[in-house]
Amino acid sequence: MTDSVTMFSYRKPSIKAQLSTLMAVLALHGMAGFGLVYFHAPMVLKPPKQTPPLEITFINLPKEQPLEPEKPEEVKPLPEPTTLNTKQAKQTTAEPTQSELKPVVLPPATITKAQPLKSEPLPEQPTPTPEPVQTQKVKETKPEVKETQEREARETQEREAREAQEREVRETQEREAREIQEREVREAKEREARETQEREVREAKEREARETQEREAREAKEREARETQEREVREAKEREARETQEREAREAKEREAREAKEREAREAKEREAREAKEREAREAKEREAREAKEREAREAKEREAREAKEREAREAKEREAREAKEREAREAKEREAREAKEREAREAKERESNTPVHFSSGQASWAKRPRTNFPPSELSRVADGEVLTVTLALTVNTQGTITKVSVVSSSGNKIIDKTAQNDIRSGRLKPFTKDGVPVIGIVNISLDYKKP
Repeated sequence: MTDSVTMFSYRKPSIKAQLSTLMAVLALHGMAGFGLVYFHAPMVLKPPKQTPPLEITFINLPKEQPLEPEKPEEVKPLPEPTTLNTKQAKQTTAEPTQSELKPVVLPPATITKAQPLKSEPLPEQPTPTPEPVQTQKVKETKPEVKETQEREARETQEREAREAQEREVRETQEREAREIQEREVREAKEREARETQEREVREAKEREARETQEREAREAKEREARETQEREVREAKEREARETQEREAREAKEREAREAKEREAREAKEREAREAKEREAREAKEREAREAKEREAREAKEREAREAKEREAREAKEREAREAKEREAREAKEREAREAKEREAREAKERESNTPVHFSSGQASWAKRPRTNFPPSELSRVADGEVLTVTLALTVNTQGTITKVSVVSSSGNKIIDKTAQNDIRSGRLKPFTKDGVPVIGIVNISLDYKKP
């Protein structure tokens, strides 16, 4: 039974990629905020710098009727620069009057994320032309000069107040744009964290579903295997029982047939035995008479034959004893020669086993591994994570015991080298063999010491 499992793979982006994405987002938001602040700057309408001429004319009056000098008509001052937004600029078409020359405070602009404010071009306003002032030719008096100076001072104060208000508006707009940018960055981070958490939850659910499906498939396979095994065991038992019954029935039939045959054979034998006894009895009498005669002749022959046999037996025994002695002597010589050869071969092998043979580290195997301990006195002298390696030359006897230790490659630390020589003796190697015979071996082993 096979189950198809859909696999979903997701690789989390690296820290470097996440930082690059965050920096790009911050740069885009910064540029957008700068554009909003720059293009939403308040527009100041400045009238043309034209000052109406001050004309003074003098007229001759009759002496009889002296007239007081007429006051010149007030000259309408030009409108001061005012801060207007786009909508107010469109609506403003009439020439400002003296009573309308007041500082205009713009409300803070509402900045949205997707629609930056665009400054629309203001319609051109007609340049106010001063009307000709017809005044009497009189001399300018000091009160008029003072009034002019006061008016100029008042206009200067109003202009400074307007500039301060405009600066506050700009700072408020910049602060709002900065707060919006920070809030967008914070929302982006929260959104990324939320998406990451949702992705992890989704992956965990998928992994659990996959593991559940695999576990169910595995359990189904195990259940099928268990049922198959039980069915096979049950069928084997039934088959054995059936075979046992058939075998027992067959054996019973064979046993009955055998017993019948044995019974018939026994009866036949008994009958034959009876007949044989009777025949033998008859023959015995005849034979006894015949045998008596033959016995006497036979006894004579047997006596002669016995004497001959005894003589031959004596000669055979003597001959066998002589051959046995010769054979024992020959076997003794052969045994001595064979033992001498074996002794010489054994001595040669012993001489060869006493000669040290060099082996590689790959041919060595530990019967008991050595215990390595880093010297406490060297903890302060060795850097964290540093590994010191010592290569030792070991001489191993035919029982696997290390009899001699020498340093082949030092670790650069004498105390570590001495500790390695002491630690290696706590282990025991499996004996080295050559042609199936244990020999003395020399092998190089390296020990690593790492600061815990």
